[in-house]
Amino acid sequence: MENTQKQRYLNIAIFICIYLIIAGIPFHYVIDNGIVISLINIGLKIGFLVFSYYYLKKYELFKPKYQKLQTKHLLFLPFLIITISNFIACLLFKYEQLNQDVYFYNLIVDLFTCLSVSICEELCFRVVLHSELLAKYKPLKAIFISSLVFGLVHLFNITSIGAIVPSLIQVLYSFGLGLILSLLYTYSSNYILPIILHFLFNYLNNYVVTYYYELSWDVSFYLTNVVIAIILLIYGLLVYKMLSKESIDDEKS
Repeated sequence: MENTQKQRYLNIAIFICIYLIIAGIPFHYVIDNGIVISLINIGLKIGFLVFSYYYLKKYELFKPKYQKLQTKHLLFLPFLIITISNFIACLLFKYEQLNQDVYFYNLIVDLFTCLSVSICEELCFRVVLHSELLAKYKPLKAIFISSLVFGLVHLFNITSIGAIVPSLIQVLYSFGLGLILSLLYTYSSNYILPIILHFLFNYLNNYVVTYYYELSWDVSFYLTNVVIAIILLIYGLLVYKMLSKESIDDEKS
């Protein structure tokens, strides 16, 4: 049994590593056109999804769940605030608005880029890894471990000394985002929900906002995001306690 479990974790690690290799290919060293690079990356991620269908089936790993949503899942709606935290900082502190033209095809390419990333990463870290952990550990421990792994893999973004600090910051907010995404998947059993939140976070907070505002990476910017993150994590803990208690009551009845 122990060897079987170790083999499953090894298969999961290989699966995630394959995705990280595909996602981390440095095309910018040989291709100057950002649109072309984005289209290649989108194509690779579609290929990864096709590969994942056969890989998960072959090694009998967890597959996406699509359980019907219930009224109680409206508790997840406040988490959408995290997808516009950078916009909130820009509005509160009146950051400089950019006057550059926003090209429609840039927004469309960015949209599909973020969507492909969200689908693949949620498949790796929520559906496969988190579900495996959830089968062995209590929900809170599974949520913490899968989110920690999700955060730590962003250390691969360190490609130079100058990238160390930004990458460490990305590790922290990815860990926090992972906590919310894992909570959503644990108590909704619906693959679509974490994809939507992940997509909106990446698309609005990392792409769209930079088309309209000159972001100031100062104390006010980070403070705004930290305050929003703390509020949502406290709220998430309350939601976790509420839904876990409800799950226990359902098992007893």
